[in-house]
Amino acid sequence: MNEDDIYTEYDDEILDEILAEINAEITEANETDEYIKIFKKYQNPKIELTDDEYMILNKNDFEEIEPKPKTITFFIFDDLIGDKSAFNKKRDGGLNRFLLKHRHYYANIIFTTQYINAISPLIKNNIDVFCLFKYANLKEIIDKFYPLVSSILLPQEFEELYKYSSKDKFSFLTIINHNGAKGKIEIRKRWNINLKIK
Repeated sequence: MNEDDIYTEYDDEILDEILAEINAEITEANETDEYIKIFKKYQNPKIELTDDEYMILNKNDFEEIEPKPKTITFFIFDDLIGDKSAFNKKRDGGLNRFLLKHRHYYANIIFTTQYINAISPLIKNNIDVFCLFKYANLKEIIDKFYPLVSSILLPQEFEELYKYSSKDKFSFLTIINHNGAKGKIEIRKRWNINLKIK
């Protein structure tokens, strides 16, 4: 990681600047994709192009160009969940806004926290993967995270899997709850051991 990408304090303006840079890269990549699509039509003599399409091709002198891949950016917010400068009451605050729209920026967000009760519904509803390490207050873990898996597990089953997954050093229970899992909830020990109750 580049040291210039590390910030010791949260600031809405800095986040907005970073997102503006990412958005400019995405716009450029989308324009390149559009050019390549039109260029393929141009190579087919049976397809007639519009005036606008000719103007787009003219920007690159009707030359073939390479696609620009869209970069996936990782944002790591360490122990920021209870920070009032980051999560104010305004829903349109910088970080709240980013949480709602992060997929448009091809961004993955990682939050770390030891304060489970500080996790707001906005965060919980927009996070796809939860990694639950060993925590002193088992009741808080169950109260906060059992609702995520209540459709497939009983409370005692969730407790059993959590205890099993987090008992070893550096081990944790993973809950995957997103479309990439084909609409299903996946539960794992660490990243690679799928779990289920027999």
